[in-house]
Amino acid sequence: MNTAMQTLPAIAAQAKAPAKPLPSRVIADPLTPAKRAQISAYQTVCSHVLECAGASDSARIVAFQQDFQDGRLPGPVLDALAILRGKKRAQCPDRATVYRWLGDLEKFKTGNTLALTKQYTGRVRKTYGWEHKAIELFNLPSKPGYADVAYWLRTDHGFDSATKSRVTRYLQTLPATLGKQSPGRMGKTFYKHNLSPHKIRDNDILPVGFGYEGDGHTIDVYVAHPSGKKVYRPELTIWIDVRSRYVAGWYMSDDESAISTLFALSHAIIAEDHVPAMLFLDNGSGFKSRMMADDAIGFLTRLAITPAFALPGNSKGKGLVEGFFKIFRNRHDKKFHTYCGDDMAPEINRRLTDEVARGLRTLPSYAEYVASVRQYIIDYNNEPKDVLNGETPRQVWLRDLQQVQVHIVADALIMPREIRTVKRWRITLHGRTYQAAELAQYNNSKVLIEYSLHQDNEIRVLDDQERLICIAKLVGKVARLPESRIVEAEQKRLNGQVNRLEQKAHEHKLRSQPVIALEDSTTALIDFTDFSRLEEPDALNFNADDALYLGTKSPAVDDDFNVNDCF
Repeated sequence: MNTAMQTLPAIAAQAKAPAKPLPSRVIADPLTPAKRAQISAYQTVCSHVLECAGASDSARIVAFQQDFQDGRLPGPVLDALAILRGKKRAQCPDRATVYRWLGDLEKFKTGNTLALTKQYTGRVRKTYGWEHKAIELFNLPSKPGYADVAYWLRTDHGFDSATKSRVTRYLQTLPATLGKQSPGRMGKTFYKHNLSPHKIRDNDILPVGFGYEGDGHTIDVYVAHPSGKKVYRPELTIWIDVRSRYVAGWYMSDDESAISTLFALSHAIIAEDHVPAMLFLDNGSGFKSRMMADDAIGFLTRLAITPAFALPGNSKGKGLVEGFFKIFRNRHDKKFHTYCGDDMAPEINRRLTDEVARGLRTLPSYAEYVASVRQYIIDYNNEPKDVLNGETPRQVWLRDLQQVQVHIVADALIMPREIRTVKRWRITLHGRTYQAAELAQYNNSKVLIEYSLHQDNEIRVLDDQERLICIAKLVGKVARLPESRIVEAEQKRLNGQVNRLEQKAHEHKLRSQPVIALEDSTTALIDFTDFSRLEEPDALNFNADDALYLGTKSPAVDDDFNVNDCF
C-alpha cells in the first residue's frame, strides 16, 4: 500500500506532463506537405458535394456545379479547388471528375492513404544520345549558351535531333554542379573561393598582437607622380593585427618589393614597440625575398618572427587584409574623381593622360593622397566594429596587448643583412668596397654585415654571434653608383623598363613588315579568279550580286563600268 501511495504522485505528474509533439513527417512517411494539402483539399470539396441537396450523387453533383456557376461556393471550397485544379480553377469541374473524386474518397476511407493525392509523375523523357556531349560542351570555361551548344551538336557532331528547345530544357534540368555555376564554367579557382565551402577560423582565440596579416595593394586612384604631373598608381602595404583588427603599420611605395615590405613592417614594429609572433603572408616577391625570409640573414629571423605563407591562389588565407583593401577601395578611393577600379565607367579615364596634359583635369598630388590614407587609417582604428562587440580596434589593442618590446635601435632595425667574406681587410658589397683595420683578424672568414638603404658611406660588421666587430668605411665603388641603394634599385628598375619597351618596339617593327609581298598577293588573287566565266555569252550581263561578288559597283549605277576594273 505504501509503495502504491508513493508512486501516485509520479503517475499524476506523468499524466499532467504535456505529450511531446509528434513530427509532422517521418522518414518512412510517403506523404509530403504538398500531398497532405491535396488530401485536405479533396476532403473539403467532397464533403461540400455530399452536403448539397439531392437524392443521389448525380443530383448532388448537379447542384454543386450550379452553385459554382452562380458563385455561391464558400471561400474554403474555392481555395481547395484552386489547389486541385491549378490553372483550371476558373472552370467548373465536369461530372466525371467529381465522380472520380468521390470514388477516391471511398478508397481513402478504406485505408489507401495515397488515393486522394495526384499520382501523375510526369512524362518520361526520351533519350537522344547527345546528352553526355551536351554536358561536356556546356561546361567549357568559355561559357557557351544553350543555343551555341545545340548548334555545335548539330553541325560538329551530327545530332540532328539536338534542337535548341530540347537542349535548353535538358541543360536547365542539370544539377548546379553541372549547370551555369559548375566548376568547369566558372573555373576551379573561382568556384573554390566563391561557391564551395571553406574553413571558418576563430580569431578570438588568438591574443592581441600575436599575429599580423600583411599584403600590398596597388591603389585604385590615379595620382600625380611626385616628380611631375605624370599619371601614377603607388602601392600601399599594410600590417593589421588579426585579433583586434588594428592597423599597426603601413607604407606607400612604387610597387611591392622587399624594401617596401621591410619599411612597412619596421613602421609597425617601431610605432607600437611590439614584435608579433607570427606573420600571415602571401607568396609575393616582397614577402619571400632573401632580405625578409632568409633563415640566416632575414629580417624575420633577426626578430624571431615565424612567417606563415598562404597557399598559391588562396586569398582566404589572408582574408582579413583582403577585406580591408575592399572596404578601403569603397570608402576611400571612390571619393576621388580619378578612381580607376574595375567598376568605374571606362570612358571616364579613357583619355585621362591627354586631358591632364592639356590642363582639363587635375590629378590629386601624392602628398594629398598619403595624407588622406593616414587620416582614413586613424578613423578605421577608432571606428566601433560589430565583430569586436561594439569596441574599436584601438580600444581592444590598448587594453589587451601583451607587449613584446623590440630592444633594437631603430636605425639598425631597418638595416638589411648580408653574409660576406673578408679579403685583405676589405668587404665588397653591391659594387662598393669597405675597409677597416679590425678586419685583419677576419681575413678569409665569413661575417655578417648590416647596411643602410639610404647611405652607403659605411657598414656594420658583426661576427657569427651577432656582436659588433667594427664599422667599415667606404673606400671605393663602381663609377656612377648613387649613394642611396633605393635610388640604385629605382635606376635598375628603370633600365629594365626601358629594355622591355625597346624589345616591344622592335617586335612592332617586325610585325609591320608584310608577310606576303605585293606581287605575291596579286598573283594569288589572279590564281583564285575564274576567268573562264568571261567566255560565256551572258558574261557581261551583270546583276547586283555579280557586282558585289567582284567588289565593285553595278553597271546600272555606273555607266562607265568596265570589266577590267574588277581585276
